[in-house]
Amino acid sequence: MTIDLTNFTNSLDDYQVRAEACLRRAVKKFAEHVLGIAAANAPVKTGYLKGSQEVEEPVSVGDQITCILGFTADYAVFVHEILTNHHDQGEAKFLEKAMQEYAADLVPFVQQEYEAEFGK
Repeated sequence: MTIDLTNFTNSLDDYQVRAEACLRRAVKKFAEHVLGIAAANAPVKTGYLKGSQEVEEPVSVGDQITCILGFTADYAVFVHEILTNHHDQGEAKFLEKAMQEYAADLVPFVQQEYEAEFGK
């Protein structure tokens, strides 16, 4: 007896492609969420720093999905890293703190995207 597994194999490939796209969407939404929190805690003098938020499209490399996020203002790294500067509003390490505090919140973003793609 011979069984043709072509349709089954194709459906697995389709599932993998859809699942990976789902994960990339979840990672991007999560990155935007964390960046919004970081912006709310960023020091404000002119508002330019907060307005320089950027999230790149996530990329898949092997078994990992990477998403670059941050602030593009030329001085963002200095405001973020120099702990001795005084800020009337906001604080240093605003992005790092948001990433650390909300890292565990990625799971609901994945769940929401998975349910949207595949149903409950």
